[in-house]
Amino acid sequence: MFTPRTFALLALSVASLAAHAQAPTNADLDAYAAVGIPGITVGLRMDMGAKFALRAEHAGGLKADRSGDSAGVNYNAKIKLSRAAVLLDWHPFANGFRATTGLSFNNMSGTFAAKGGLQDINGKSVDLTGRDFRLNVEFPRTTPYVGIGWTSKPNGTGGGLGLQADLGLQIGKFNASVAQNIVGINGITQADVNAELVQFQEKLNKLRVIPNASIGASYRF
Repeated sequence: MFTPRTFALLALSVASLAAHAQAPTNADLDAYAAVGIPGITVGLRMDMGAKFALRAEHAGGLKADRSGDSAGVNYNAKIKLSRAAVLLDWHPFANGFRATTGLSFNNMSGTFAAKGGLQDINGKSVDLTGRDFRLNVEFPRTTPYVGIGWTSKPNGTGGGLGLQADLGLQIGKFNASVAQNIVGINGITQADVNAELVQFQEKLNKLRVIPNASIGASYRF
């Protein structure tokens, strides 16, 4: 779970990198806030010369509850998304457009709990009323981030309020695990449970990125 201390450490990392880089001593600092996916974003940005900038940010708070079907089992799903990131912006045209890369430190997971009643586990019908069959999914803790964005306050501009927007991708693969107490019920074996997990993981493997999108405001000091 990310805390104000986590974000503070990331912000200090940006400041430390900036202090040791070969950049002008009058580098400007922005604070910004935005909304989108995966939730509310807050961050700090520091100019590194005419075309580069470093950012540290935290984004999160997005949660979702869904129902669906997978391999014959009906699930109630709960998903939560949040991340921190250290990012490098490149302004190739020395204007507001930026290309971004960096590392994302993630707290992104979901729980898919099978509903009660008759369900199909690897072709075998079993009553899950009062039973536990859950598939837990988690995105890797650290993943690369790539994206593009725009700011009305590019490097070298004066202080004050500005606008910004970002589109990006976190690149990684969800991993699934299972928690259950149904082995031995109606002939259900561990092999049946594993087969359900494999089918679910195969579907997850098609999801290789998490999109990020945000729009917000900044203040340049």
